[in-house]
Amino acid sequence: RLTASDAAEDDYFGSSLALDGGTVLIGAYGDNLATGNETGSAYVFTGAGAIWAEQAKLAASDAEGGDRFSWALALQGDTAFIGAPNDDHDGGTMAGSGYVFERDTDTWIESQRIVAPAELNPSAAFGYSMATDGQTLAVGASGSNYSGVHAGAVFVFVNDGVNWILEQVLTQSDPEHGDTFGHSVDISGDTIVAGAPEDDHSGITDAGAVYV
Repeated sequence: RLTASDAAEDDYFGSSLALDGGTVLIGAYGDNLATGNETGSAYVFTGAGAIWAEQAKLAASDAEGGDRFSWALALQGDTAFIGAPNDDHDGGTMAGSGYVFERDTDTWIESQRIVAPAELNPSAAFGYSMATDGQTLAVGASGSNYSGVHAGAVFVFVNDGVNWILEQVLTQSDPEHGDTFGHSVDISGDTIVAGAPEDDHSGITDAGAVYV
């Protein structure tokens, strides 16, 4: 049974998880840091079997109250991806950000902050979901209006050997306001699946759909 070394009320430790081999990344989006309530943090535990130990606690370099850092997580080897969908920045209020951390021995270092480029389209709740297969990173933005309506979008990044670069933005073929496309996302090889749990179809409100 894993718990945070500095556990506190309403941390919501375990609200998100990512596992790769002997490393587990655990989200606590409600963690109150010095920067404010619900700033959020993520914990790294390593181990095997019944023996696991806390290796690190991760927080954003520009952490602010209400960011909900660690709402979504992805992990591949020594690279951790952490979403903060409520982060405010030049893209707008609650535009959202994603953070990349790299492990060097037992130390984790923030290597990149990822946002939906403003010149493409402001994003809403970027970082609400995340998935990676090591070479490609998919980031859900369930409130994005990239398609012209607030239906949501999925931003796809690839690694150029140093940084994660935006390659493509995915939207539904039939976007409608409030679909929340990108609420969930996963990736395997050349296939990405994205959930839109509030998609209306067949005359049914919020019936939901998944797009491949």
